[in-house]
Amino acid sequence: MDNVITHKDIVNKETPKFSKENAPTMDDVLSDMEAEPTAQGRMKKALSATATAVKGALGGSKGLAFVTLRQLGDLAQNKLPQIKTYVDTVHRMMERRNQMAFESAEIAQNIRKWAAKNKPAADEMFNIAHDATVEGVDPAEAFVSAAEAIQNRIRHIENVAREDGMGKAQADELKQLRSDLKSEPTRKIKHAQLKKRFDKLPEQAKHHYRTMRDNYKSRHDGYQALLEQQIQNADIDNRIKKKRLAEIRSLFELQEVNAPYFPLARFGDYWVSAIDENGENRFLMFESEAEQQATANKLKEKGFDVRSGYKMEGNPAINGASLSFITDLMGKIDETTLNDEKKAQVKDQVYQMYLQALPSRSMRKQFIHRKKTKGWSNDALRAMAENMMKGAYQLARMEYADELSKQVNEVKKAAEQSNDNQAGRYAEEMMKRHEWVMNPTHSTFAQKVTSLGFLWMLGVSPAAAAVNISQNFVVALPILGSKFGSVEASKELNGAMKEFITSRGQISRKFRDQTEKDAYQAWHDMGLLDSTNAHDLAGMAEAENWQYNEKLEKAMGVVSWLFHKAEVFNRETTAIAAYRLAKQKGHSHESATKMAADITWDAHFDYTNANRARFMQSPTMKQLMQFKQYSQNMTYYLFRNMYLSMKGKTKAEKTEARKQLVGTLGMTGLLGGATALPLGTLFALANALNAAFGDDDEPWDAEVEFKNYLGELMGQDMADKVIYGVGGAGVSSRISLDGLWIRDPNRDMEGEDLWTHYAKQVAGPVWGGIVVSTIRGAGDIAGGDVYRGVEKIMPKFARDPMKAYRYWDEGALNYRGDAYKEADQFTGLQLLLQANGLTDGELMKQYDLNNAIKGYEKHILNRRRDIMTAFWLAYKEGDDAMMLETKKAIRKFNQANPRIVIDSDTLRRSIKMRRRYSQESQNGVNVKKSLRYLNDRVGW
Repeated sequence: MDNVITHKDIVNKETPKFSKENAPTMDDVLSDMEAEPTAQGRMKKALSATATAVKGALGGSKGLAFVTLRQLGDLAQNKLPQIKTYVDTVHRMMERRNQMAFESAEIAQNIRKWAAKNKPAADEMFNIAHDATVEGVDPAEAFVSAAEAIQNRIRHIENVAREDGMGKAQADELKQLRSDLKSEPTRKIKHAQLKKRFDKLPEQAKHHYRTMRDNYKSRHDGYQALLEQQIQNADIDNRIKKKRLAEIRSLFELQEVNAPYFPLARFGDYWVSAIDENGENRFLMFESEAEQQATANKLKEKGFDVRSGYKMEGNPAINGASLSFITDLMGKIDETTLNDEKKAQVKDQVYQMYLQALPSRSMRKQFIHRKKTKGWSNDALRAMAENMMKGAYQLARMEYADELSKQVNEVKKAAEQSNDNQAGRYAEEMMKRHEWVMNPTHSTFAQKVTSLGFLWMLGVSPAAAAVNISQNFVVALPILGSKFGSVEASKELNGAMKEFITSRGQISRKFRDQTEKDAYQAWHDMGLLDSTNAHDLAGMAEAENWQYNEKLEKAMGVVSWLFHKAEVFNRETTAIAAYRLAKQKGHSHESATKMAADITWDAHFDYTNANRARFMQSPTMKQLMQFKQYSQNMTYYLFRNMYLSMKGKTKAEKTEARKQLVGTLGMTGLLGGATALPLGTLFALANALNAAFGDDDEPWDAEVEFKNYLGELMGQDMADKVIYGVGGAGVSSRISLDGLWIRDPNRDMEGEDLWTHYAKQVAGPVWGGIVVSTIRGAGDIAGGDVYRGVEKIMPKFARDPMKAYRYWDEGALNYRGDAYKEADQFTGLQLLLQANGLTDGELMKQYDLNNAIKGYEKHILNRRRDIMTAFWLAYKEGDDAMMLETKKAIRKFNQANPRIVIDSDTLRRSIKMRRRYSQESQNGVNVKKSLRYLNDRVGW
């Protein structure tokens, strides 16, 4: 019994591990991969490597540079859903920013309206505000002594100096603080003087003064609370944390008693500095170099010591730095070999840089001693608009910087742990986008160029606004239908559009309950309803460069009003329809609000700068790609839905994508016909196959043949409806999905003119459009065609009525004076539409027909020329074989084109002419016989 094998013995028994003994080493595996024995295997390996490389390039930094931030979140949702969370946080940051900016804008607008009617009182109120800032007293309130706050600040600096040493900056501040302490009696006198002036102001002026003051104070308190909270949350030594909190609080305490605060703003890039007759430094800013130079020269003539120069921007790497960055940097300093005293000095310098780099130029001056020099602009409203707009942007970014940075780190960590290359590529791209979100770059020159492009090409154009509304039907309706059903979606969207129209653009008047009002306010705050393509194109998006120009803002607001209002119509009606549909499906208010926002973003796109595709973010690409943000978004929408309709994770996702894709293509086809559908690739493929396997002697173009076939099959009227849709040829070209990036010419063009047409589009609307049109217009004027030359130079809103008048007066003529369409063939409605920017459909169709005819003619003539050239070369070289082949080609050509045959007489004339040209040619140039003396006259 002792020798009986139990179950335990079997489990514990050492058994031979054959798999372990035969397992290959890592080197064996690697060697096997490198040494592929068969040609088939090597080819398969090469193809696989190529496919992987292409996929990596498209999914890597090069390919992902072409998608927006939102689209990046959409692409990465299955691998890195954290990116979508990051996108939502960016929009929460924008929502916070918009709330602060809108509040300040409303205050500024109210004061502006009052100031326009009460200029003397307004000027005095602004003067009092600035004088109050300089003296550090508030005439609207009782006098508050700053002695205690000054003494506290002095004690704080002395305590820090005893521990860390006294630096020059601290010594200078102590000197100034002690001087301020001695000046307290004078400060009290100044308060009394200002109070007398303040008391004489009208009550409305006093109210506006307090409103502005409180607005600045609210922003000031927001900075203090945020700074203290960031320091509390910072992962730094408690001793350092206490020191930083004490530093901040002593600075803010002193600022509190030196209230009120109004920016002592100086506008312009050119400065002049001089000492006046009282020994005070005067610092003046100018918006033009000529004004600066004139002032400097005048002061020098009168004997003043003057310096002048150009304002340089601060260090962009410092601006907007988060406190986490500062504490990380301090941690790096601790790791150095510096002694403790030197480390403390470097840390203090870094922290002082941080304080000076806090958002908003004027706000920084609240944290360092403000030199109250004279020379600031009295335009307090402009100062408030610029200061508060920039403050809103920077404060919101500062508020969310740590949260966004934390989310970026989470994405990076998740990508590292995913064992997925594509996840790593998504994470890398997101880090690049985060860098731009936190440190956006803008160009004043690029902004002016794009504003000019919008003004010239789309501004004040009713047709552009009207065509823009089609996006509700082409994109929004299919998206709503895919989620809630086509019938219900159509009913709600049509109802919302009717409400917008009957309320005269104030759809909020038609809301059914408070929840709809709350949802609308949420959309407004996040910028959903106002982040339009019009504002982006007009250079008004997000107040680029933080500069505010009242006249420019008003002008661009008027120019972009129609286009912008059309987009607001689209966004508001889509959002409210989606909200109502979501509520009907049982969603809560919060869920329905969020769902409606997402649907509206998807349907009408996000034109904020933070969302822009990376390759479009540089100043140069902003100019070249000015009108292409819509093209990029629409291209992604189409390709993404096409991909998901086949490769979606679930059946529901595939179905939804198919409905959106088919719905968009269907509505585009209905409105713009077959020519508006993205059939260009199919036509190009068919043309390529014909070029490879077709008959060279027969002109053939897939699109032309397709239209001919429809005409023969259905008759002219029905074919026009299929080809151009219910909108006709004039609308079809405007909504074409085939011309999202490059549009075909709408009139007959040949040779270099055709290449110029495409080159102009690549160069962008300003450099390829306005500049080229101006040059050509000037050429027409110089050539005597003044009216058409001036017409070319004019912006579109002026060019369209001029063109309509020309059509009425002489018809649509080419430069030879031949009519595309005679004047008496234009109806009043057609001329009215042309005056408003919508080209007559019949004329557009004629352009298409002319292009087709000229294309076929060019093919035949080029083929005929090439054959005759081949015959001449064969004859010249005495190549009998080549001549035989050419004669076969001639016979084939003549059979295909009996009306333009190449006969023996034609060949003889051709040979005779070519021989004569060759004989008369000198160094490759052939000059008319009577002018050949020029060959001797011209030379060097």
